[in-house]
Amino acid sequence: MKEKIRNRFATYFAIYLILVLITGIFARHLRFLKASPEFFLLFLVAFSIHRGAVFGVVFGFFSGLFLDFASLFLVGSQSLIFTTLGYSAGLLSKKLYTNFFQSQIFLVIAVSLLRWISNYFLGEIFGVKYALSLSWLALTLFYNLIITAPVFFIAEKIDLKMRETKKV
Repeated sequence: MKEKIRNRFATYFAIYLILVLITGIFARHLRFLKASPEFFLLFLVAFSIHRGAVFGVVFGFFSGLFLDFASLFLVGSQSLIFTTLGYSAGLLSKKLYTNFFQSQIFLVIAVSLLRWISNYFLGEIFGVKYALSLSWLALTLFYNLIITAPVFFIAEKIDLKMRETKKV
């Protein structure tokens, strides 16, 4: 039993490290007008939908913590936002049929907008300017929508593999 839990933790940790590498490598090279895809946000939503609210909270907290260390914005804000978004997406687990591309698109648009609105209001509350340009918002959303289907596909395959190994 402990070995299964240890293997599952090791698998999720490996996925997290790969995600950190993907974000560090590709986000820099895909940057156009300071916009790039939000890999952590998309994988957070996709995994939370499949694994539930508790997983969404944990994955969201660590994703936000990494982004807090990587950015110069308000410390702790990304952890708070990603934890909340992971929990919210996890609550939709088994309530939203995410195999439809339209559902995935709607979810990504909603979560992206909620993240940006949360960043803006946290910045206003704590006196830190979070500048949002319309071109940046449009390009980031466009990038997010382009990689939505592959991210959800990868998350679903990983989730199925994890459930298969759990049954064995």
